[in-house]
Amino acid sequence: MTANPLFEANIAALRPRDSALADDILKAAGADDPSAFRYSAAQRARNGSLVPLFRDGASAHSLFNPEREAAQLIDTVADTGFALFAGIGGAFHIREFLSRDPARACIAAESSPLALASLFGLIDLTDVLTDVRVTVIALRDEKETGAILSRSYLPALHGNFRLVPLRSWQGRNGDACASLVSVVQESLKRISADFSVQAHFGKLWLRNCAQNLALASRFQGRFPAVDTGKKAIVIAAGPGLEPCLRRLKENRERYALFSTDTAWNTLADSGIIPDFFVSIDAQPISANHVMRPFKQGMTVILDACGNPAIARKAIADGAAVIFAAGAHPLARYAARYSPLPPIDTASGTVTLAALDAAHSLGFRDIETIGADFAYTGGKPYARGTYLAHGFGSTASRILPIETSYTALMFRTPVAARSSGGSITYTTDTLDRYASFFKAYRGQYRWEAADFAPFPVRAFLGEYRRALTNALRAGFPFPERDQDLLYTVLPFVAWHARHRLGEQKGLASAIQLALELIAGYTGES
Repeated sequence: MTANPLFEANIAALRPRDSALADDILKAAGADDPSAFRYSAAQRARNGSLVPLFRDGASAHSLFNPEREAAQLIDTVADTGFALFAGIGGAFHIREFLSRDPARACIAAESSPLALASLFGLIDLTDVLTDVRVTVIALRDEKETGAILSRSYLPALHGNFRLVPLRSWQGRNGDACASLVSVVQESLKRISADFSVQAHFGKLWLRNCAQNLALASRFQGRFPAVDTGKKAIVIAAGPGLEPCLRRLKENRERYALFSTDTAWNTLADSGIIPDFFVSIDAQPISANHVMRPFKQGMTVILDACGNPAIARKAIADGAAVIFAAGAHPLARYAARYSPLPPIDTASGTVTLAALDAAHSLGFRDIETIGADFAYTGGKPYARGTYLAHGFGSTASRILPIETSYTALMFRTPVAARSSGGSITYTTDTLDRYASFFKAYRGQYRWEAADFAPFPVRAFLGEYRRALTNALRAGFPFPERDQDLLYTVLPFVAWHARHRLGEQKGLASAIQLALELIAGYTGES
C-alpha cells in the first residue's frame, strides 16, 4: 500500500486510545474484498468541506452544506447526553453533537476495520480520534459492542442515550444497523439495572467506605494464620444448608469454615462457630445478622463498602476484622493508594465473595454448601437466619410464618421447575448469581503486604484535593482522571435521582460528596 500521510496521521491519533483497533485497521488496509462496505473517494462540497463518497459514488453527507445538515440532525437529539453514531463518514454530525455541550460523549461506529481503513485514507479525523469523549469502534462482534457501550455510557454522568444512524450509511449497512439495534436494547437493560442499583446505594456506599477506611486505619487485621491443608467449607444460607449441619458439627476440626453473613445465625443455633464471617451488604438491615456476639478467634471479612456497624460490633466483641476492597471504584481507588486485600464482590452475592476469600487465603480444597441459588423445599433460606427469627416473632394465626416467606419469595417474578414431586422456584437475580458462581476462577492470592493500617487522613486529604482540582479544571475530565471520576459516579447516580428540586449535574454532586466525606470522617 502506497504511503498515505492522512491515513498515517489518523492511525497515529487513534493508537494511544485504542492500539488494538489501530492494528486491525492497518491489517485491513491491504485487504481486497469487493463485496465489503467501504468509502472510495472524497469530494468537495459547495461550501468547501471534504465529504467522503461510498463505493457507488453517493455522498455520505450533503454536497451543498454538510455542516448545516449535521446541525439539523443534532437538533433532533437535543436532549441527548450520549449518542451511538452508526456511521462516521466525514464526522460532521459527531463534531456538531460534541460542540454543543462539553459534558456530551459518544461512540462512533463503522461497519468494519476495512471501512475505517478506507475512511482514514480520505478524511482527516484526528480531532475526533483524539477527543477523550469519543470512542471509535468497528462493528465486528455483538458481545464486544455491548461491552463497550456498557463501559462507555454512564447514565449518572451523561443523562439520556440515543442511537443515531447516519441515514446514508444506514441504507448501505442494513444488517449491521439491525444487529446494532438489538445490541443496544439488551445493553440498555443492563445499564438501566446497574444505574438503579447505583441510584439506590450510591450515598450509602460513599458513607460506608469513608467510615470503614477510618476504622481500617486503627483496626485492620493481619494476614490470617490458616491451615490450608484443611478443607475450606463456604457456607451459604440456602435451604440446602440444613442437611449439612450435623456433618459440620461432628467434623468441625477437619474444616476451615467461611460463613456468609446470612448463614451465621443458623450455624450459631447449632453450636458451630466459623473461622471466618464474610459480609458485603451495605444496607443498615445487614446489622440484623450480627445481633448475637462474635466469638474471639473469629475473623470478620468486610467489604470496604459494607455496613460499618458490623465492623464495630466485631471490634467490640474481640474478633479480628479485615477490610477488603470490593468492586466499588472508590474502594479500588483507595487500594491503589495503600494496599487493601481485594475481594470479588462484582456478582453482588456474598457466597461468591466468601468463596473468593477462601481461595485468596490459599485454600484449594473448597466445598460450598447452602448455595442453592433457588427457593427449594418451599422456602428461600435455611432455618435459623435472622429472617426466620423476625418472621417467627411476628407470626400469628392470621399471619403465619409461611405467609411471610411466600411474600418474600414471590415479590418478584419467578420461574418454577418440578423435580421429584417438589417445585423449585428461581428468579432472574438468583440465576445470575448462579452463573457468576459457575464462572468463578479465582486468580488472586492475598499476601502479608496486603494487610496494613490504612492511612485514611492522608488518603482522604489527597482524594478531596484531586476532586477539587478536577472540578476547577472543568469537564470533561482528562483521561488521567478517569479513575477518579468513576469513584464518584455511584454517588452522582444517587444525587441525580434523590436531590429533587436542587441543582443537578456532576459539579454539584461532587461538591456535596466532598462535604459528606468531611462529615462522615469528622474532618472539616
